[in-house]
Amino acid sequence: MFYDYCYEKYGNIHEIYDCDRSIILCRREYLENFLSLSEKNAHWMRFNNSIKPEEFGTKGKGILFNNNFKSWVFNRQFFSQAILSPKFTDEAIDWINKLFDELESYWNKLFLEEIIKENKVQLDFSGWFNNFTNDIIISLLTGEKSYSMAAYFTTLSDEKSQSAMINDSVKLVQALRKQLLG
Repeated sequence: MFYDYCYEKYGNIHEIYDCDRSIILCRREYLENFLSLSEKNAHWMRFNNSIKPEEFGTKGKGILFNNNFKSWVFNRQFFSQAILSPKFTDEAIDWINKLFDELESYWNKLFLEEIIKENKVQLDFSGWFNNFTNDIIISLLTGEKSYSMAAYFTTLSDEKSQSAMINDSVKLVQALRKQLLG
């Protein structure tokens, strides 16, 4: 709502002062300058120097917090080639199809058990898609399933899983969330 209000009042470009100054761009054309690889581009640096990457061990590494232009260009090119390769795209599509079929089977089981019909548990799309996203990301990064949807299903269903793999995946996802979100 706040961003909609700012868009209506100030238009396609506006700035917000929170902890830092943020400029909000609402049109695709404005982003093209930021995403170009030109060394003459004044907008290549993503974050100001108030974030200390050396404290996190990320100085000169990656794409997001990297303020070293040559390293940033190399990493961005490497990342773009890896993500945009046809092999990766095909693998991503295969994983998404498999995992969505699995998600659909869990929903069908819940419906057949009449858990949803009796309103014992409402179908929480945000919870399901959070776990679906976890499964996709971990599957694409490691090539193995993380079973977070299966673990979420066991919390909602009468059918409980005794698999150590599912229990370990729950611990992994919780540890990753704790590490990333604090």
